[in-house]
Amino acid sequence: MTNTRNADQRKGSDTTAPEITFCPCNVFVQAASCASSATASWDASTATDASEPITAVSNFSPGDSFDVSTYLVIYYLIDNASFYSTCSFKVTVTSSGVVIDRENPVLTSCLTDIVANASPGTSTPVVLWLAPVASDNSDSVSLTVNQLQGSSIAVGSTEVTYTARNDLSRNGWHPTILPQLAKQHRRDRPLR
Repeated sequence: MTNTRNADQRKGSDTTAPEITFCPCNVFVQAASCASSATASWDASTATDASEPITAVSNFSPGDSFDVSTYLVIYYLIDNASFYSTCSFKVTVTSSGVVIDRENPVLTSCLTDIVANASPGTSTPVVLWLAPVASDNSDSVSLTVNQLQGSSIAVGSTEVTYTARNDLSRNGWHPTILPQLAKQHRRDRPLR
C-alpha cells in the first residue's frame, strides 16, 4: 500500500491524503475446465479523510473476467482536495490443471529446549530427541534438519532447526530447539 500526495491542487484546509482503511489481499482464482479465463471478486478498497467524500477509481472492478495470467489491480482513493492514496494487489488466474496450494506444511510435536550433560572427559556428547512430525494438505512433505540427532554436539548452545517443505515448495514453520550442553566435572573427593 502506498500513500501519495498531490500537493499542486489544494482546496480548503485539507493537506493530507486519504488514509486507507482496507486494501484487499492478493486474489487467486482457477479457470473452469477448458476455459482460458475466470471471474475474480474482492471487496473494494476504502479510506477515510477530513475532506469527504472519497472517490475510488481502479483499473479493474470486482466481477471482471481475467485471462489466465497475473494482473496488478490499483485503487486510487481521491479526496475533495485532490489528494490521493493508492492501494494495489495482484489477481492471479490459473488454468484448471494447475494445483494452487495456499497452505504451508505444519510441524507438530515440537520439543522445547534440551539440557544435556557431557560425560566426564568428553566435550562433545551425543544428544537424542524426538523429531517433530510434518504434515501437509498436499499429502507429500519432506522434513529437513540442520543438526542430526544422535550426532556429537559441542558444549555450549546449538540451534537445531527443522524445515518442512511440500512438493509445491511452500515452506512450513521452522521450530528450533536449543540443546544446552554443560561439561560434567568429576569429583575425586566426596563432599563433606
